[in-house]
Amino acid sequence: MRFPLACVLLFVAFSAAVVGTPATATDLFVAPGGDDANAGTPDKPLATIAKARDAVRQVIAAGLKSDVNVYLRAGVYRFDKPLMFGPEDSGNETYAVTYAAAPGETVVVSGGQPITGWKRGEGDVWVAPVPGVKEGKWNFRHLFVNGRRAVRARTPNADAENPDWQLKGADLAADLSRYTLTFPPGLLGAWSNQSDIEIMVAGNWEINRLPVQSIDREAGVVVLAPPHAQGHDAIRPAAGRWCHFVGAPELLDQPGEWYLDRPSGMLRYWPLPGENMLTAEVTAPVAERLVEVKGLPDRPVRNLHFRGLRFEHMGLGLPPGGYLG
Repeated sequence: MRFPLACVLLFVAFSAAVVGTPATATDLFVAPGGDDANAGTPDKPLATIAKARDAVRQVIAAGLKSDVNVYLRAGVYRFDKPLMFGPEDSGNETYAVTYAAAPGETVVVSGGQPITGWKRGEGDVWVAPVPGVKEGKWNFRHLFVNGRRAVRARTPNADAENPDWQLKGADLAADLSRYTLTFPPGLLGAWSNQSDIEIMVAGNWEINRLPVQSIDREAGVVVLAPPHAQGHDAIRPAAGRWCHFVGAPELLDQPGEWYLDRPSGMLRYWPLPGENMLTAEVTAPVAERLVEVKGLPDRPVRNLHFRGLRFEHMGLGLPPGGYLG
C-alpha cells in the first residue's frame, strides 16, 4: 500500500543509531541514484534536493511538530539555476529545518557540467567540443580540472617573474562614450578574437575586470567595450596600475592554462604534468549561484541550516562594461 508522501514524512522516524539524530525528528533522504517518485526513506530515497524541499514544504504547511532533517547521500548534485528557499521553507523558533550530508559521506552541490570528449590537439594542447558554445548558448570564464581552478590563458603568465604590466595611461571621455588604455611600446601582441579578451587592472584595494573592444598593437592602445562608468578614484585604471590580459588563443602557452574558442565551440587545455585528459574530471560552470534564501519583513526565514555540504563549480559572468571593484 502506498501512503501520501506528506504522511510518510510526518510519521516515519528513524533511530538515532542510523541517522545520528533524535528519533523524534522528521527525516527525509536523497541520493543521486534515487527517484523523485520515492517516499524519501533510507531504502527509497528521492533523487533531487528540489523534490525534498517541496516535500518539506508539506510538512511545514501542516505545522512543524519536530525538527526536519534532509539527509543527502554521497555524490554530486548538479544545478543549472539557484535552488530557492523562502518563508514556506522556514523553520520556526522551536524547530529547525536542516539539509545535511549523511554522516561520514561527501556531498557536492555543483553548479557545473562535465566536459568530455577530449582529444589531443596541436602540440601539448588537448581539445574538447562544448555543446551550445558555438551557438551562443553557453559561455564561461572559469574551468575546474580535477578539483583545481585552472588558469585562463593569460599574459604575462601567472608564474612569471613579473606577472603584470604597468599601464602607461588611461582615458575616459567626459560623456563616457569611449575608454582607452595605453601601454609602453612592444607589449601588446597580435591577438585574435579580441572581443573575448579581458583585462584585469588592479586598484589600491580592489580590481577591475574589463572587456576589450579592440586593440591597436602598433599604437599601444586598447579600446574597452562599452558601456563605461566612472569608477572610484583609488581603484579605476590609471597610469602605473598593474594589469594583465586573459582570453586570447595566442595566450595559451603553458601547462595548466585553458582557452574557450567561442567561434568554433572548442575548449583547449594544456594539461599539467601527470594529468591524463582521458580520465580527468573537467567541469565548467553553468550557474552563478547555487542557493538563494529570500524572506519577507513580516515572514522571515529562520532556523534553516545547511551542514556538511560542499558548494562547488560556480562561475561569475562579466556584467556589461565589466567589473569595477
